[in-house]
Amino acid sequence: ELAQQVMVKASYPSGDDITRHVSQEVLRQADAQLQKSGTGVPMFAQFKPWFVAQTVLLLELQRLGFSPTNGIDIYFLQKAKDRKKIMELESADSQIDLLNSFSDREQELFLLYTIKDIDNTEKNVNEILASWKKGDADRMEKFLTESVKGMPELRALYGRLVDDRNESMARRIDGFLKTQDTCFIVVGSAHLVGEKGLLNLLKKAGYSVEPL
Repeated sequence: ELAQQVMVKASYPSGDDITRHVSQEVLRQADAQLQKSGTGVPMFAQFKPWFVAQTVLLLELQRLGFSPTNGIDIYFLQKAKDRKKIMELESADSQIDLLNSFSDREQELFLLYTIKDIDNTEKNVNEILASWKKGDADRMEKFLTESVKGMPELRALYGRLVDDRNESMARRIDGFLKTQDTCFIVVGSAHLVGEKGLLNLLKKAGYSVEPL
């Protein structure tokens, strides 16, 4: 059901396609990258740039041996199924709607950045994993924020993709913690670190936060 929703929201209506919304140069770069995986822009012409960007990244991660089925969300959902009450910090719909709300220019920037940084994927993943294993939040924050410094226009997008969602999730977590329940909360590592990260927001709300 979710996959169907994504397909509908990620697609242009009949008579429209990506060539009307993205420059030929960015399309050329996207096509060159997709051809490495045996596909190409023509196969994704009906889809919006944000979806193409996600596809490019997913294909590269799969090439490196990573599988979406091993994501922390899927892993812990399977562990909790039929054993614990499961609640959302944010809905999948809200995530899709956020990506869908980007302007043509923002989506083009998102796609362009993904393509330009794709060759660094293995190095990026290893850096994040190394920082996470050591519990080095400062190193992880520096790495994540530096990744958008090369394209200042992405800063606003990063704020909407990460910072704004952190504030919303922090309010939701605050509500959970005011109940009598013990909560186990799972989020991606980018949401944990930095001044506007969840850990700092929870500290500002008066909670004691410490690594285990």
